[in-house]
Amino acid sequence: MQLTLSFRYEGTEEYLIRLSSVDLPRFLSKDVALRVAEQVEVVEICLERIRGSKPTSITILMHMSRIIAKFFEQNDNVILYFFCDDLNDIPRRQKDMSPQEFRSKLFSQMFCRCSKMQHIQAVENISICIDSSGWKNFIHFLVREKHKPIMEMIQRDVIEGFGK
Repeated sequence: MQLTLSFRYEGTEEYLIRLSSVDLPRFLSKDVALRVAEQVEVVEICLERIRGSKPTSITILMHMSRIIAKFFEQNDNVILYFFCDDLNDIPRRQKDMSPQEFRSKLFSQMFCRCSKMQHIQAVENISICIDSSGWKNFIHFLVREKHKPIMEMIQRDVIEGFGK
């Protein structure tokens, strides 16, 4: 699956939302990747600014959240995945917080707010923090209640795989 959506805001800001199937053997053990693929599709969320330089407003973040929520509602057999990167710095009050951690907290807050507004129930935001030699990486999964056993399998495999 590959879906790319773009939108403009105030004529100067342009964003892309990419939703694409995850190559599970890339980050899961072969056995777990096969078992997961038999039951659900894991879809990665990529957010990208194409044009503009203004700070991303709450209005834009909420618009992105609604697009992602709508996709999630229309695709009953998916687990959504979001990796909090540090490719670009992000304005933040707490300078001791890394861009990845800030994005992780922001993602969680946006998910919570959007879930309430969209009346999304029985969905959980599961975050995994991987400490790679002092460099923390944050991964989020949006999971329906019925897929929690699959998510627990993914979570164990990710933590074990990166802990080696």
